[in-house]
Amino acid sequence: VEQARRSRELRRQLWLALIYPFVLMSVALMVAGFLLFAIVPQFAKIYEDFGVNLPGLTVVVINVARFGQQYWSVMLAVIVLLVILVLATSPLGRAGRWLVTQRWSGSIPVIGPLFRMAALSDFCHLLAVFVESELPLASSVLVAGESSDDKWLNHASSQWALDIDEGIAAELGALTSGFPSSLAHVFRDTVTPLGMAEALHGLGDIYAARTEVNSRLTSTIVEPFVMVLTVVGLGTLLVALFMPLFGMMHDLI
Repeated sequence: VEQARRSRELRRQLWLALIYPFVLMSVALMVAGFLLFAIVPQFAKIYEDFGVNLPGLTVVVINVARFGQQYWSVMLAVIVLLVILVLATSPLGRAGRWLVTQRWSGSIPVIGPLFRMAALSDFCHLLAVFVESELPLASSVLVAGESSDDKWLNHASSQWALDIDEGIAAELGALTSGFPSSLAHVFRDTVTPLGMAEALHGLGDIYAARTEVNSRLTSTIVEPFVMVLTVVGLGTLLVALFMPLFGMMHDLI
């Protein structure tokens, strides 16, 4: 029960750290979409009626808006797909953590390594309980892996348990199965079940702490990056729209 509570709290902190940049990016995309598909065509018509020579940047923006108007159905399908993916990765409903629990989830930028580290923290604490109860090591590894939602961890622990059953050293089996070297070293440096359990609990706490720190660091880095990207993107769009207007005003003067 305690481990389940800690696991939920860790994942909650992850989502709280990552949700703000995603919300900010979504709002920026909606504003940019409104400008492109509702405002830009109006400016394009005005410039066309007056026969204004448009700067290259303005031409690019107008062409992008026209492309969006022609292929709006495809873009709508992409947006719907992105919404489905966001719902699938949110902690709501049965979909839960589907996207971040696949074998390839560790390669997802930003969130992949964080959720993989959180899964390893759960794995270490569960494995420590089984080792402390003197369950055979192969069975302990297998059950701890099967208890995780992470599909990669399920597969890696099954391979590790198979290696142990075949007589391969636990440390070597952990490394060949893809586990971090820090986890493999626990089985090299400890011999008693109690010492191994304490080391695994300590390593699980380290993984959890690294997850929290990295999530906060990622949020700290991503937030200003998203804000700068938003300001630059929207600013470029507005400048492209008003550059010909300034030229018209100059000609009139």
